[in-house]
Amino acid sequence: MNSVSYGVEVLKRGNNEAYPMPFFISLNVSDVAKSTAWYRDVLGFVVMFAIPLAQPMMSHIRWIKFADLMLYSATEALTAPGAGVKLNFQIWPEDIAIDELAAQIQAKGAQIVEGPIDRPWNTREFTVRDLDGYILNFTQVDFARLGSNAEVREMLEKGRPE
Repeated sequence: MNSVSYGVEVLKRGNNEAYPMPFFISLNVSDVAKSTAWYRDVLGFVVMFAIPLAQPMMSHIRWIKFADLMLYSATEALTAPGAGVKLNFQIWPEDIAIDELAAQIQAKGAQIVEGPIDRPWNTREFTVRDLDGYILNFTQVDFARLGSNAEVREMLEKGRPE
């Protein structure tokens, strides 16, 4: 599966539903249309909607269920977008291997700023910078390194969005 088809798989699993979002991230971007296309074509996000369609001032994009971003047109120059903030997205091993996703995203022009790298907390991660300088971290639990810790494994599986 490639990064663009990952978003298509989100829709196939029925995660294109509208639901109340008690928490979501909003990013002010320099060009909503360009950023929306980049998140869709490079990272594999699904565009839920954009307003207006022709030259959006806002778009709602989704990685997987409950991992939504809103992109808004910046009203002033972005001098240090996301300084000190890292957005984290979980990758499930049965969907795509983290190294494969990193390679596909990089081949599409994403700037990988770190990784893929193994972390001491039993994950493998890579980090990219978007068109406006926001930092996004993609992480995958390394079940092989997690070993026989059945309690942690069960907790992680229960937390997976359907």
